[in-house]
Parts: sequence; C-alpha cells; structure tokens
Amino acid sequence: TADMVDRQRIATTYSNGAESIISVNGHDEGDSETPIELGFTIPNNTVHVNEILFSARLTNFRATSKATQGGGASFNSSSAGGATSTSTSAGGSSQTTSGSGGSSQTTSGSGGNTTQSSSSGGETAATSGSGGSSIESSSSGGGTSTSSGSGGESNQSSSSGGETSTSTSTSSQNIETSHGASNVQRGMAWTTSNGKDPHAHQLEVTTYHEHDITIPSHNHKVTISSHTHKVTIPSHQHSINIPSHQHSINIPAHTHSVNIPSHTHSVSIPAHTHSVIIPNHTHDLTLPNHTHEIQYGIYKGPTASAMLVYIDNRLVGSFGSSISNVDLIQFMSKDANGEVLRGEHRFKIAPNGLTRVEYNYQIRLFTNAHGSGQY
Repeated sequence: TADMVDRQRIATTYSNGAESIISVNGHDEGDSETPIELGFTIPNNTVHVNEILFSARLTNFRATSKATQGGGASFNSSSAGGATSTSTSAGGSSQTTSGSGGSSQTTSGSGGNTTQSSSSGGETAATSGSGGSSIESSSSGGGTSTSSGSGGESNQSSSSGGETSTSTSTSSQNIETSHGASNVQRGMAWTTSNGKDPHAHQLEVTTYHEHDITIPSHNHKVTISSHTHKVTIPSHQHSINIPSHQHSINIPAHTHSVNIPSHTHSVSIPAHTHSVIIPNHTHDLTLPNHTHEIQYGIYKGPTASAMLVYIDNRLVGSFGSSISNVDLIQFMSKDANGEVLRGEHRFKIAPNGLTRVEYNYQIRLFTNAHGSGQY
C-alpha cells in the first residue's frame, strides 16, 4: 500500500544519516591587540555541511572588579635625558586687589646713639670762572643827615714860594676917568674927551695879598636825594677751603610712626611664556608590601566601533558594530574535491578598540551513524 511505501522511503533515508543543527552563543572582551579566538569541529562522519552562519555585535567592555592584592617593590626608573619646555604664550592681565582699610603702625621704642663719621681730609675748591654783571638796586628815598659838631680851626694858606701864600687877585671893574664914561676891553680903557681927541688909558692893577680863614665850630647837613645804586661785579671765581674734619650725629631715643591709608594694589602682568628646564635624572620609588581589597561590582568601559572577522586565517571582511548571518563556508579550508575539511576550524574577531563582543554561530550538517558505537 501507499503507507507501506512511504515508511520504506523514510527508513531508507534515515539509514543514510540525519541532519544536525549546532548553535553556540557566547561573549568575550577583546581589543585590537588581543582579538577573540574561537574554534569548532566538523565531525568525520559528516556527509554534507549545509551552512555555517555567523552573527556578532559590539557592546561596552565589562569588568566585575577593579582591585587585587599585590606585594611591594623597589625599583629605579631608567635614566632619561632632560628637556626644555616652553609653555604656550599667554596674554597678560591687570589685576586689582580688593580695597583694604589703612592702619597706623608705631614701631617699638629704640634708644638713640651718637654716630661719628670717619675722618676726612679737607680740600680747597675753586668755582669755575663766571662773567661779571651790573646790578642796579631799586630806587630808594633820599634823606637829610647832620654830622656831629666839630670844633673850628684857623687855617692859613701858605704864600707863593714860602709857608705863607700870597694869591694874585685880578678883577674886572668899571673905571671912571676925567674923560667921562669908558669901556674897558682887554684891560684897556678907551675914553673920549668932548668928542675930540680920543685916546686910551692902560691900567694894570695887581694886588698881592694873603687870606686868613677862620672856621668856627659847626655841623654839616647833607641832603641825599632819592636815588638808586648801580654795582658792577667783574668776572671772578670763588675759592673755598674745607679743612680736614669729622661729622658727629646724635640720634635721640625715638619711635617711628607709619600711617598706611586705605588702598588697593594693582598688578599688571604682560603677555609672556614660561620656560622650564628639566636636567637628566632618574626616579627612585619604593613600594612597601601591601594588599588591595577587591571591590566587587559591574563596571562598564568603552565600546569599539568596528571589527575584522577571520576564519581559518582568511579575512572574511571588515564590519561595523554588528553583523548578522554571514555564511562562513565559502571562506573555510577545503579538500581537493571542494568539500569542507573535517576536523577543527578556528575563527577570530579583532575589534578596533577595547570592547565586549557578543557572538553566535550556527552549524547545519548531515551525518550518518557509520563508524560509531551505540551506547
């Protein structure tokens, strides 16, 4: 019957083998230097490998603790050359402090003392030559001055040629003659007698005599009119002689009183750079023995943005933060007949930064029961 035929077909089919599906989910942390490596095996009794699908996505790196126990240590860092570092230029600024009240401060009393300077030799100093000048004083009112009384005296002039002096007196005068009025010219008198017989008389009068002068006791009265004085100073120098000497200063006991008014301070800092020179040096560090307590918890870190996927050391491709159902069979190692090699195969996920990778792969294959026991 038809039912018997269908059962026979099924029995024949299952006697050749059966399809198996293997699905694996997992996660791990990695980065570009430490990729995630996984492996799986294709059994030797596999008749056909139907497909191997791979999916993955990148999430935050995760840790469950951040401190562990550790012993101390002492070590020297390697020698390092010095350096000169110049900070970036910075604009200056003007800073004004807040206002502050003033104060009056008195120092403590202090005894005085006498201070004597060291001896010093004298010297003669002459000023440089200077031109003279004329100075006129301001106008001054006059005055009347009377000298004190003085006794008189008799004074006799000496005569010519001896102790007694005889002066010669010559005087002009009108001369009257019997001839009438006359004019005297040059010591000559001209006369006219009744308009007739004009003639002249020449007269020479010479008188020799002495003068006796008696000066009585008297005062002198001098009147000084309002006037100015004019003084002319010729070009000259001044010469000063300083003898060898000492200075003695006496400072009495005293205090100092300082009054500080209310004020502010204003500081202007110009644009500038700082230059720091670090010489060659080493660092010596000693860490004593110690322990670190474990701090439990879940800590999330960074997430990578891309990843590379390899199978059997062949690049499958470069992907972003996630991939879904990529068939790996075309990239896997195969035998001469083009069939996937039985045995172990490995794939690798290399993210471009520290991250967690959540992955899944699914293997569909057809196997038979030949070569294996029944347990």
